[in-house]
Amino acid sequence: MTSKEAVTIATTNFPAYGVVPLNSNHVLISGGGGPAKTGVGNGFEIYEITRDDGGILSGESRLNYNTDEVNDSHAAVMGTAVYSDGRTTAVALAMDNVCQTMTLRKCRIKRRISESSDTVDDGSSTIRNRRTSSVSKREGLPGYRAIPGPQIAATESTNFIKSISFSPDGSFIATADSVGWTSLWDFPSGTSRGSYSLTPPASTPPDTSGVDIASSGMCASALSTGEVLLYDPRLRTTESLSWTRDAALASRYRCRACRFAPGEGGVRLYTAHIGRRRGVLAYLVGWDVGETTSPRQRSQIGETPSALAANPRFVALGTIEGSVFLHIAFNLQRLRHFRNVHYSFVTSLCFLPPGEPSPFSPGTEVAVLSVSVDKHCRLLTVRQRTMWSAWWPLIGAALLICLCMWGLARVGL
Repeated sequence: MTSKEAVTIATTNFPAYGVVPLNSNHVLISGGGGPAKTGVGNGFEIYEITRDDGGILSGESRLNYNTDEVNDSHAAVMGTAVYSDGRTTAVALAMDNVCQTMTLRKCRIKRRISESSDTVDDGSSTIRNRRTSSVSKREGLPGYRAIPGPQIAATESTNFIKSISFSPDGSFIATADSVGWTSLWDFPSGTSRGSYSLTPPASTPPDTSGVDIASSGMCASALSTGEVLLYDPRLRTTESLSWTRDAALASRYRCRACRFAPGEGGVRLYTAHIGRRRGVLAYLVGWDVGETTSPRQRSQIGETPSALAANPRFVALGTIEGSVFLHIAFNLQRLRHFRNVHYSFVTSLCFLPPGEPSPFSPGTEVAVLSVSVDKHCRLLTVRQRTMWSAWWPLIGAALLICLCMWGLARVGL
């Protein structure tokens, strides 16, 4: 049974592995069934989030693209990144060992609709004559058109791309693979900018489960060894970070995901760490990024994180149990725990950016979208929190004292 607070925005025809916002009311959902001949396609779909007259939120499909047309291996889209300059939108899709680029352009979708029209009294009779006819016309709806670009990030055939990210200025793409290497690629030319990995190399190549790029161009990679690897492309230097000074504790964890977000006084990094064995509590860690990067706060998570998203105010965690945690970014205090949002584990989640037009009612503080292999995209919203002045409790206490004294005076005490 799913959470009553979760609104189903879309149900896709494929297992969903990624969700990214295009603007305040359009989202792209990607995934697929892979090369298996099950009839489940691979690709992505763009939805517009709308609100009807009754206040009900829903998603309407604006583009359904099958990536099998440009990928002979018929691989599922396991990772998605988006960059927009306000005019065009670039999309990078991770499919096995290649990265396929796309350009999205806005267009008008034409569809034929039918209406029924009735004729009324023609004036020749006192009896109203009603005749029904079908009128067909064409309606233009806002949509998107996908233009395939080059495949710019080919790796060894055995090294699958686990995570992908655009730089904030759209100048390059970072891809993280299954053997611990993170590669940088110029966009849109596809020229390699080099790669980095853990130094010295681990005896067993680590799995890189996440990558993200800060506004300064600094890259962060989440490693299965439990460490976070920072890379400065300008200085070509790497720094390995451990979320705890207890080496024995650190060895029991792996880093599941990492995300940069603007914070007070600079950039902050958020990482999710999960236990190597069942029954070990997971941690959400916040880092101050500067000349020396150090963990600032950490918060225990009662479930196993599987996806992470961050913005300047909030951090969201999706879990293997199908729940979503929402934390305040400043101090990692838990704000909400949405239980049983999905029937299966959360594969990806994102924050919808503010802007116009907005499908949400006034007073919505934050909106989170999550997807899962259960093929559902769910929307979670939090209303604006009411801030009470510190004077109100004092005024209430004073009124209570006055009321008590008045009551005692009435009974003669």
